[in-house]
Amino acid sequence: MAGRLQGMSRWGIARIDLVLLAALLVVSLVPVSFEIARASSPGPAARVAMSWERVNQGALAEGTLPLWNPYQFGGRPHLANPEMLSLYPPHVALRLLPLPLFFSLSFAFHAWLAGAGTYLAARYLGVPRVASAVASAAVLSTRLFIPIEDLAYSIDVYRLAWLPLAVACALRSADRQSWLPRPELVVVAAFALLASALRPAPLVAAVVASYVFAAMWRSPLGGWRHLIAQPLLLGCLAFGLSAFQIAPTVRFWTVMGGDRDLLPDVPPRSLADGGSTQQHPEIAATIRSLDAPGRLLSACDRAIDGADLVALDMPGVGGYGGFLLADYARFSNLVRGPQERMRAVFDGIPEAAQGPARMDLLKLLGVQYLVSCQPPDSQRWTRLSESRGVGVYRANFAAPRAFWTCAPVAVGREEMEYRLRRSSYDNHVALQPYLIVNVRWPAGMTDSDRSRLESQLHLAPHRDIGDQTWEYNLLDRSRENIAAIVQHPLVEDTQGIDRGTLALLASAGAVPAFDEPKSEWIMGANGCDAPPVPATIQALDHFDGTMTVEVEAPRDGMVFFSETYYPDRRAWVDGRRVARMRVNLAFTGVPVPAGTHRVDLQYDMRSFWWGTAVSLVTLVVWMTSERRVRRR
Repeated sequence: MAGRLQGMSRWGIARIDLVLLAALLVVSLVPVSFEIARASSPGPAARVAMSWERVNQGALAEGTLPLWNPYQFGGRPHLANPEMLSLYPPHVALRLLPLPLFFSLSFAFHAWLAGAGTYLAARYLGVPRVASAVASAAVLSTRLFIPIEDLAYSIDVYRLAWLPLAVACALRSADRQSWLPRPELVVVAAFALLASALRPAPLVAAVVASYVFAAMWRSPLGGWRHLIAQPLLLGCLAFGLSAFQIAPTVRFWTVMGGDRDLLPDVPPRSLADGGSTQQHPEIAATIRSLDAPGRLLSACDRAIDGADLVALDMPGVGGYGGFLLADYARFSNLVRGPQERMRAVFDGIPEAAQGPARMDLLKLLGVQYLVSCQPPDSQRWTRLSESRGVGVYRANFAAPRAFWTCAPVAVGREEMEYRLRRSSYDNHVALQPYLIVNVRWPAGMTDSDRSRLESQLHLAPHRDIGDQTWEYNLLDRSRENIAAIVQHPLVEDTQGIDRGTLALLASAGAVPAFDEPKSEWIMGANGCDAPPVPATIQALDHFDGTMTVEVEAPRDGMVFFSETYYPDRRAWVDGRRVARMRVNLAFTGVPVPAGTHRVDLQYDMRSFWWGTAVSLVTLVVWMTSERRVRRR
């Protein structure tokens, strides 16, 4: 074996080898038409991948980089997430194709890549052509036994497809008596690193194992120092050439910390438990026809015409493929009462039609549309379309994506959570402390009926304490509303109200003192004597992260955006750079003085340009070094 490795300093690819590789490529393309048909009716995993790739293709159509994904929870950095494969060269080359054809060809290419790498590695080790062809065919045929839904859209396909070719190139490079690895190994390693979403453990294991194998079977006369130097230099070159992706990702991980993880409260049933997959073309058509800056919230856990809970072109609050930042997870938990029973949730946001849904907080999320499997409160939502129990509804309240309000107040983390849990926003976006009363309803009352009465009587659900009794925050504390509650025929009993005099026995609690650093900003804690002023949207939901509004500020305050706060999304007021604030745990606030102003949010691309510069320098150094090696 040692002699064989020593003697094969070149690939030694004959014409018949090229024919076999070409035949392998043809075989990999045969199922493409069948896979296109299946990709036209995608399942949950396919919809996740398609929603991500839709951003990449949309940015290409806009002539920009896919820096921002407006379809995920409140907006989220896109290019900085390496799993989006925004800059992965094979996908960049296919990006002009329709999505079903894009994924089918990508899957075929990577299947062929795995088979071709297996063939070349076997041939380099001296395996006969027939046996090598059988091995590569076996690798290629695995795609026929695994459903496309589970494989074609998985990032593991891209991560693993390069490994056989990396092994073949590493074995060949080990025969090179130089500290510099062969060019084909460097290129393959860089591509494989990008394909792995910057998780190089399998690639590192494959390359190291190849060099260890070569060292074990190599003649001592050949030396061994380059077998240590080559993998080290290979790692430096691969990471340097991929710096245009690595730099934004490192920046993202650094500034967001643990907030980059997906934190759902309850797994969506259609993904976790094999829920219904019935089609709803009417619902899908209605969603695609929506043309408003508001977001879509779904409380339905059934599949909806290949789009499940959020259409691919509709900004949403969460959704399959949507990520939930840790601050958003904390914020969404505040929407529920502290002891509410778990209901169907949408990436942490509770069902907006029933139960203790905080409508004041839904407004801050910019929620304007609802997809629900149960009829919601007709006083809160107007039905637009319905199909087999699934409906699309428009909110009866204004939910602007940006508005002027009073300046926020500096608080600590515990005070922030305390105030949001025990206060609600009034129409002036001022936090009003809860005034809790208890109401007992008759047995057998449905959630939808109770929800309608809660809306009529201005009762905001706080928690279900059992025995048909609920705790409520009394929003309208007028004598007329209290009389309506006490005298309603479906209200069996109350607590916190003197039923004879209609006087309130309960009172709003005072906010305790908190001894902690004031590191957060909360909106409306000191009240606001001016109503919010909706901003005029000039541009939003662009893939470069741009959002532009104009606002008439009656006095000094801030423009509140229902947009994810991200440090690299900068703000300008009338063309002048200003500091932003993270408001209410998760949102973006921009301070503005009184008067008419233009406010811009733009994504800062400096990390990408720094990474690109490192990649170019690495490329120049590598090419210069390779030229000198070849001259020797």
